[in-house]
Amino acid sequence: MSKIMILSDSYKHSASSKQIGEWLKEGFLMQDKHLDIDVFPVADGGEGTLEALLSSLGGVKKQTKVPGIFGEIISVSYGKNESSIFIESAEVIGIEKTGNLNPWSASSYGLGVLMKRLIIEDKPQKIYIGIGGTATNDGGIGFLQGLGADVLDNKSEQVTKGMKGLFLVNSITLSAVDDLFKEVEVIVLSDVQNPLCGPTGATYLFGPQKGVEEKDLASVDVWMEKFAIKLSQHLGVSLQEKPGSGAAGGLGLALMALPNVTFQSGVESILEMAGIEKKLKRYDLVITGEGRMDGQSQLGKVPIGIAKMTRESHVPLFAIVGSQSRNQKDNYKLGIDLIIDCVNEPMSLNQAIENVEVLVKNASQTAYYAYKLIEKFGEKER
Repeated sequence: MSKIMILSDSYKHSASSKQIGEWLKEGFLMQDKHLDIDVFPVADGGEGTLEALLSSLGGVKKQTKVPGIFGEIISVSYGKNESSIFIESAEVIGIEKTGNLNPWSASSYGLGVLMKRLIIEDKPQKIYIGIGGTATNDGGIGFLQGLGADVLDNKSEQVTKGMKGLFLVNSITLSAVDDLFKEVEVIVLSDVQNPLCGPTGATYLFGPQKGVEEKDLASVDVWMEKFAIKLSQHLGVSLQEKPGSGAAGGLGLALMALPNVTFQSGVESILEMAGIEKKLKRYDLVITGEGRMDGQSQLGKVPIGIAKMTRESHVPLFAIVGSQSRNQKDNYKLGIDLIIDCVNEPMSLNQAIENVEVLVKNASQTAYYAYKLIEKFGEKER
């Protein structure tokens, strides 16, 4: 083993893709300082997307201030190069940005403010926006308002920000939004293909983790659909059944209302931009990972996206994860060769988060010796 490629996702609430990658690298080098190791930040549209885009397409990280989830002014990062702007929704309205889950008031408004400002000030040809990991379930109403849309109640006033605004929508006007995006292409990076409503939609599937109570799921879902119908009627095209409309609490729906928009798989696009598939054959081992590997890993998450490539290139793939669910049969079938837990003794989630660096480095030691075992018996076969 001489060359290793590290392509790990972030560990939610713990560390970024880049941090995890560097710790894994350090762990391997502690076993053999002569190893040649490359770290590439990757993401699926959620946390770490900005970092991955800057790494893949080049550019600089900038900061500005916009309204946060509940209207408070916060400092956020975005990226830019000569022709494009890179936005990570989780930077503005991410679930990790707040310890107070209140979907009735949580709004995507600041995200719209940010995008509008960057279009006016920087005049980009393209905007890449990752839309995972949000704390909002407002159908993207706030986002549209932040762009300059009129989403009005029966008094012809802007509806209240947050999920409660869904109950109040009477009319929608997007002329200001259409003008804003006349010469801008928007590329949405997402790992979610869910429709807006129903049992696999934004509210039922993802609402509870954002604070939507079980008793409110049905009524919120109904009003989400009514908003989508009004938006679809305004645009003359039905949006609510489209795959991805349920992403990020309905932000996917609102983004579909933009004039020049394309939805792409977050992980597949970022891997393609970085030219990972062409580079793979130069490596003896690929390491990926995420905070938790379970059934959701198959829904466009980083490790499985990478597994598709390594299977074709016949490069071994290990996944070093924070934790894993009991049944990993499907993930192994899809191309993961070995899954290694970071947590190596009984501990609480908080303890695991506090000690994530040490745990990741220890897990990389296990991965190193697992691969050495493969080399040893491989040589015997030859």
